Amino acid sequence: VDVNGIKVGVLSYVYETTAESGSKSINGIPLSDTIAPLINSFDPGNPEAFYSEVEASLAAMKEEGVQYTIAYMHWGIEYRPEPSPAQRAVAAHCLALGVDAIIGAHPHILQPVELHAGYGKPQLVAWSLGNFISAQRTVPRERAMILALDLTCSPGGVPRLRRVSLSPTWVELSPTRKRARILPTAPG
Repeated sequence: VDVNGIKVGVLSYVYETTAESGSKSINGIPLSDTIAPLINSFDPGNPEAFYSEVEASLAAMKEEGVQYTIAYMHWGIEYRPEPSPAQRAVAAHCLALGVDAIIGAHPHILQPVELHAGYGKPQLVAWSLGNFISAQRTVPRERAMILALDLTCSPGGVPRLRRVSLSPTWVELSPTRKRARILPTAPG
């Protein structure tokens, strides 16, 4: 997609799990043979095929003129405030392949946002942005962050991450749990 003159490409993946039946599933929900091919999933215990797929996708995006890449990952361990070793290994490999930003979800609570610079450019990993909208009613599960990436690019140049903005939010749920409002919260 073209965003103010910068071609941005987005990859999206979800951890696979195995259903009780032994079939491929996501979050324990079995995937039918017609749905499974439509979902970009990977086995965190065997990531080599995933890394090859990401590398091929990045190469295809580059051929299409994509200048900035974002990997959106549905991953991690629910309700853990820190990323798992498996997440860290996947992120490290994606950053080494050249992904510019990784944005995560699934733990249902906030996890750290980190800037990395080991590959000659600023790269961002937002491990989990929490629950943007949810009926989960404990303090860590009611919170989220809205993430904004500000990119800069001279004509014909390479886009660079100039600024990261995080806006904390809180989910206000009606007493009947049928309506929710996303409210801004003050830092801290």
